[in-house]
Amino acid sequence: PGTDRAFAGDSAEHGSTSLALHELGHGMDHKLGTPSYDSTFVLAWADMKDDWRPLAPYYRQGKGAGREETWAEAFALHMKLGPAAVEKTFGPSVRAAMTKWVSLHGGA
Repeated sequence: PGTDRAFAGDSAEHGSTSLALHELGHGMDHKLGTPSYDSTFVLAWADMKDDWRPLAPYYRQGKGAGREETWAEAFALHMKLGPAAVEKTFGPSVRAAMTKWVSLHGGA
């Protein structure tokens, strides 16, 4: 019980482009076969983590957590601002992986 529920929102700063879309991104990740663990995204995240602009440690966490957070925030950025915002924040590899996933699932 409760595994299919997500609660988000308060007035605290969270750093996401959209807390609601970020949390929806986590839900989509878990409901649709964890694309954050798909080999394409794993490689994109590794490329971003190693070669792209310095990011908050939040997105570099180990054991999959950083990849899940990156996926959720890339989802939020893509849905709210488009693929260019994903690339500006996380680099071209993450943008390509997110754009591919969104197009395969009928998104914008």
